[in-house]
Amino acid sequence: MSAAFQERAVIWATAIRAHVTADSDVLDLGCGSGIFSFAAAEYAKTVIGIDGSASMIALCNSDAERRGLSNAFFERHLIENVAQEMDRRFDVVLCSSVLEYLDDLPGTLKIIAHMLRPSGTLIFSMPNQRSWYRSVEKVLHRLTGRPRYFGLVKANFDSDQLRMSLDRAGLGLDSDVVFGNPPASGLMGLLPGGADRLKTMRLYTATKFS
Repeated sequence: MSAAFQERAVIWATAIRAHVTADSDVLDLGCGSGIFSFAAAEYAKTVIGIDGSASMIALCNSDAERRGLSNAFFERHLIENVAQEMDRRFDVVLCSSVLEYLDDLPGTLKIIAHMLRPSGTLIFSMPNQRSWYRSVEKVLHRLTGRPRYFGLVKANFDSDQLRMSLDRAGLGLDSDVVFGNPPASGLMGLLPGGADRLKTMRLYTATKFS
């Protein structure tokens, strides 16, 4: 396991432990291979992971069966349709590195808020737009078309814009933690701004207004 993946796993595990309890119903939006769904299942009453990829859902269901889990379930849904297709409310919603790829981030936050119970918690990660490395990525993509993934990013929100969108959705931002070292982090670390400008990702925690 790489150091970057370990750091990400620890940051997420800490947030999950802080907010998921034995009474929690948890929704993992864009669950992928289910890594954080399974982490939440260690503490939660129920976990439902959704993803648009049928192969990912099949993988997660197979893994849940292998692990002998009776409280983790996986279903194929698109995030923009999930509120209509799942008439449920949750105590915690997880969303790892998904929201930045969606066309309508403010609208998606409203969907998430609708699916949260009062005082429910949203834990999500997005690129750190204050990072020097992200600034370099923007310039490189404009000049060369690389990195290619950057062309898929739709929401380049900074923390102030994100806080405003959360507030309009009925969610209050509670915490904001930076993580993730860029390539050539030793050189990047010489630039001003400390960890806030060095780290490439941010983990946010928000609470639904009662």
